[in-house]
Amino acid sequence: MEHQREPEHRQEHHHHHHHHRHHESYQHTHTFKRQLRDTGTVGPVYAASMAVCVGATASGTALSWTSNLTSDWRTGDLNDIIIDKDQMKWISQFQSLGGMVSCIPTGLLNDYIGRKPTLMVATIPFYIGWASMVYGQHITFLYIGRFFCGVGSGMFNVTCPLYVAEISPVAVRGRTTTSFFVFYGFGMLYANFFGYVLPIKLFIFACAAIPFMFNSMFFFQPKSPVHNIQMGKIQESQEVLRKLRGSRYDLWPEIRTIQLELSRGYYRNHFWDMFKEKAVRKACYMGLSLVALKQLSGVTRSHFYTKEIVSGVEWIDKYWGACITGVAQLLFALIPVLVCDKVGRKFLLFVSFSTMALSAAALGVYYTLKEREVITKEQLATISWAPVVALALYLGGYSVGVASISYSYPVEILPADIRARLNSGFVAFNYFNAFFCTTFYKVVQARFGNDTVFYICGLWASLGALLSVFWYPETKNKTSYEVFAQMEGRDVSHDIKSKRKIVMHNVPAEEKGYEKETFPN
Repeated sequence: MEHQREPEHRQEHHHHHHHHRHHESYQHTHTFKRQLRDTGTVGPVYAASMAVCVGATASGTALSWTSNLTSDWRTGDLNDIIIDKDQMKWISQFQSLGGMVSCIPTGLLNDYIGRKPTLMVATIPFYIGWASMVYGQHITFLYIGRFFCGVGSGMFNVTCPLYVAEISPVAVRGRTTTSFFVFYGFGMLYANFFGYVLPIKLFIFACAAIPFMFNSMFFFQPKSPVHNIQMGKIQESQEVLRKLRGSRYDLWPEIRTIQLELSRGYYRNHFWDMFKEKAVRKACYMGLSLVALKQLSGVTRSHFYTKEIVSGVEWIDKYWGACITGVAQLLFALIPVLVCDKVGRKFLLFVSFSTMALSAAALGVYYTLKEREVITKEQLATISWAPVVALALYLGGYSVGVASISYSYPVEILPADIRARLNSGFVAFNYFNAFFCTTFYKVVQARFGNDTVFYICGLWASLGALLSVFWYPETKNKTSYEVFAQMEGRDVSHDIKSKRKIVMHNVPAEEKGYEKETFPN
């Protein structure tokens, strides 16, 4: 093997691959090598990600709790409380209100007590919420319950993607972070299905079982290595990484990268000082624009239309229709989990926004034909399948990229020193935006008709598709340190690489052509 020795950056994981890899670009080889060496074992990472994403399921059930309940529950099924339409609106809004209120404090909690303790605490509002809903004898208890469930959801929505991104090696980070929305979608489906099938009290207990399941699963998972290093507990972070990556993995480069990210914060006297950095502002614009476009493309509104459109189709019962759309959305949400690390985030965002734009345009055309009486009722009846297909494509397109990446992307582009706080701001903005867009599109619908709503959504989605191609950076197989440095316009391939001479599995360092370097264990 001596004659195979090459410069460091051309070394491959398997020496017998050399002869047909010579012609490949440095870039590709570098990525390939880095992917292989940055991973270690991934089993424990998947286990921890699955456990933490049960929290996303709890959020999903809280979000969709009211969406598929039969009208019986308003007429006294739940502790003889009679609920009118106005109160129904408030029951829906208190959930968003709770989420909005809880985000920023959660960001601070993540920095002060850590990611794992925050997640363990996040189930308490859920228990309070579900208990007050099931035992409360007055409508006020329903409001309080919805508010507390919203608080719990907000805490999970901020912390789950953060925790998952921080424990995952870059080679599979796309896969683990996008699985957040799969579990979220499962929670929504769970609420749609059991909300229709079970009596109301039993349904609330079924929802409360999920946070309990989360506590029992997540209790045994490791803490975030980033927070340990933030607190100066290097020894602990090594133990955590050893648990996650296996004993053969060289931890030091990863610890070094996290330290480099965190060291940015030492020069700041004040929280607002970070916005003086151009790259931080740029990352904020990116995160906020993605969250804004997600809502402006009409996602929250489309769920409202789902029932209306599905109930317009004679052969589907509207309650089962909601379950069917939930299943479809869940299946589409699995796609990014499978391909995200291969095709990258930009491509998925582009596909996602483009599909949403085209589907929204199609729905707009349908409503123009329907409401402005361009064609006769009989002609319209022949295309009654069109809005169902368009809506399915719209929700499918949303699930393929925007849904999951809007949660994981901010966590991937922000460096560790500001990640928890700014990410909580993005999620709060998401809640506010959902609230704003719902109200805004209601006004547009009342003034200008349904078709105008969809045309506006389509335009926003088209803008999202353009930004995905030309502005958002690719985060595939890059540490957040590298992504952020790219935004700052500096090359960091050397300042970590020099500390990244890694001993490959089973192959002694001398044989790989590296000089031997020892790292503290």
